[in-house]
Amino acid sequence: MESDREMKEKRINNLYIIDKRTVRGEEKKQLINKVIKTIFLFFTGFIIIVSLIFSIIITLTASEFPNVSLIKESRNQTTLIYDINNKPIANVHGDEDRVVVPLSKISPWLQRAVISIEDNRFYEHRGIDFTGTLRAAVSNFSGDSIQGGSTLTQQLVKNTFLSSERSIKRKIIEAILALKIESKYSKNEILEMYLNQIYWGNLSYGAEKASKRYFKKPAKNLTLAEASLLAGMLKAPEGYSLYTNIKGAKARQSLVLESMEHYGYITHNQKIEAKKEHVKIAPREFHTCKYPYFIQYVLNTLGEKYGIEVVKRGGFRIYTTLDPMAQEIAEKVIKESLAGLSTGSGVEQAALISINVKKAYIQAMVGGVDFDKSNFNRASQSKRAAGSSFKPVVYLTGLRLGTVTPEMMIMDTPISFNTGWNIWSPKNWDGRFMGKITVRQALSQSRNTPTVRIALKTGIDKIIETARLLGIKGHINKDYSIALGSLGISPLEMATVYSTFARNGTFIEPTAIRKIEDSSGKIIEINTPRPVQVVSSGFVKELNSILVDVVEKGTGRNAKLKDRKVAGKTGTTDHVKDIWFS
Repeated sequence: MESDREMKEKRINNLYIIDKRTVRGEEKKQLINKVIKTIFLFFTGFIIIVSLIFSIIITLTASEFPNVSLIKESRNQTTLIYDINNKPIANVHGDEDRVVVPLSKISPWLQRAVISIEDNRFYEHRGIDFTGTLRAAVSNFSGDSIQGGSTLTQQLVKNTFLSSERSIKRKIIEAILALKIESKYSKNEILEMYLNQIYWGNLSYGAEKASKRYFKKPAKNLTLAEASLLAGMLKAPEGYSLYTNIKGAKARQSLVLESMEHYGYITHNQKIEAKKEHVKIAPREFHTCKYPYFIQYVLNTLGEKYGIEVVKRGGFRIYTTLDPMAQEIAEKVIKESLAGLSTGSGVEQAALISINVKKAYIQAMVGGVDFDKSNFNRASQSKRAAGSSFKPVVYLTGLRLGTVTPEMMIMDTPISFNTGWNIWSPKNWDGRFMGKITVRQALSQSRNTPTVRIALKTGIDKIIETARLLGIKGHINKDYSIALGSLGISPLEMATVYSTFARNGTFIEPTAIRKIEDSSGKIIEINTPRPVQVVSSGFVKELNSILVDVVEKGTGRNAKLKDRKVAGKTGTTDHVKDIWFS
């Protein structure tokens, strides 16, 4: 039996434990209250700051806000492109590329598919979806997001009124306009405007145009399978093209269908049936213009700067450098030259670019044999081994450093050296060696071993330095094989180098665009030549005198003209894979 004293001590100990737990509980409660107060104060402060920023932005940029009442009348404006003579040569994406229809004539499947993948809370938010934005941010952080943070209303605002500029100010303006549109129009009106405006690839604006282009049927008759394919394309219309990336488009379709099931728009069986359905895609329609490669180059150049959608539907007036006479001759030469080759030549493609020397205007550009079959622009995008057409860069490096002169003697004899990976023993194109010759002869006869000797004297870093001065911007390996043309370079870059030679060492950045105006005639951009003397003219004149010899009595005899001097250089890569003349 416990004594009274022991029982008393036990009660006191128990009370102490209870009191200790009570104290700890109170401390936790106080701590939680402090955290909640801190969070509340933080968010209150945050909301006040955001409200102030919104007020300031509205005050400072009120003139920048378009009238949202005009959004229903807003249409895709035709961008016009002009040649060097200010005559129109192309119009891009005018109103004819869009057919506006009421929401009742757009398949409910497409409406639901777009909402489920682009903005599943569309009918709940008022233009800005804070919950959705937070969820998208968390999902993006965890790597399993299927939606972005922008609502359909924000996308409508961005596509209708704003440029592709990325800034806090632009995002705030976008948000304010989204709120204004939500206060003025019903959800169905906003959805109708969105579906009639959005770009679906292959020059298709709006649901009706896209449906007819891809499936040869009006938008109201789209099946679930067709609608989910279209909805999946919205993330990247050209990237998930039904013509060039059907595998990617099908993967996106599957994601859309999963989303539609998740949000209750379709049943599990409907999802399975839609995935199984064989969707018949209409044959691709090609929309060729007179000078497709040049026009494509202009649009891509401006797209990188302003955003391709802004350029396509912005009503711009683009005044280019294209000379129709030069362009038509270039196209004719490419066509006739390839037709004249034997069927066993293996030559399937060709490219040509011509730059006006005085102003560095790109006056002609042919990017391939047939734009409809391949719209890859070989004149600007292709990086091919330059072969011997790069040799003048090596010789100019020697001339400007004083390591060679045109009449200096140099050896055309076997040479080998350790590259660090292997022993390199370059040979000449004809398998022979000429012994002691002049530098002039070495370049005009395109001898390899003298070129390597000059490269070893000047050093690879100095050759790369010369290449940069002349206008080559792409990656250059620190490898002596570039002296013989292993460097991958585009015809545009090569033409830039040779136009710098033609200006006796004065570099001007080549351009295809003289001036851009907006739809009201306001000048957005004007390009004036900015010449920079990058290499002493004396050294370049010495080089040019050798390049005249290349044509007069060297490897470029076929380029002779009766009425003028021609300076140039041939270039042939291993196994005659690439053939150049610059």
